[in-house]
Amino acid sequence: MLRFRTIFVFSVTLFAGSIAFSADDLLRSAFMQMDRAAGTFKGMTADVTQVSHTAAINDDETDSGTIAIRRTKPHSMELLMRFEKPDPKIVHFNERQAEIYIPKSNSVQIYELGRKNNLVQQFLLIGLGSSSQDVRSGYSVKLGGEETVGGRKTVRLELTPKSPDVAKLFQRIEIWVAESGPGSGVAVQQKLHEEGGDYILDTYSGIVLDPNLPENAVKLSVPKDAAKSYPQIR
Repeated sequence: MLRFRTIFVFSVTLFAGSIAFSADDLLRSAFMQMDRAAGTFKGMTADVTQVSHTAAINDDETDSGTIAIRRTKPHSMELLMRFEKPDPKIVHFNERQAEIYIPKSNSVQIYELGRKNNLVQQFLLIGLGSSSQDVRSGYSVKLGGEETVGGRKTVRLELTPKSPDVAKLFQRIEIWVAESGPGSGVAVQQKLHEEGGDYILDTYSGIVLDPNLPENAVKLSVPKDAAKSYPQIR
């Protein structure tokens, strides 16, 4: 009986060790894919679906459209999201400002980022042209496992912010990194968890990595008579 127990414990320990090794292998592979993509990332276009979940009333608001991202500096991105459904709006980020243009009211909200620029750029870079070092320097990383997103095989990573300032905005972030195919090493899905159970889920499809993405692809152009407002960032 003692002999059987010894063999059983040894077998379980060996099996658990093989699982840990496989998990480490998977995480290492995901980091290698991210580093490979980051080394050549210049620009990207994709279709995007964004789900904003409000936990208090268990409500989902879904927007769909396109996204264009262009690297302007090693750690800076410019981004333009054109949402067509259900209500048209255009969201633009650069190093200095965040802008939201609403065609229906011909109005644009302009947010001066100031010192929060680094935080915004950090979110823009998560899984989209960021290296494994970029991610690990700002977050504690935990492997979530392999999952399929939009028919693509991905590795899900769970990120916990190290910075208290980032944690105030998002307590936890998940990214699904494509393992192969177009855009491998880039996140095909991001989930940003806010306090109280709210979250923002962005899913990307039809990803095209474009090293020659023109500057005007990420520029916001609004009518000259558009009403402008300058809300304060909390």
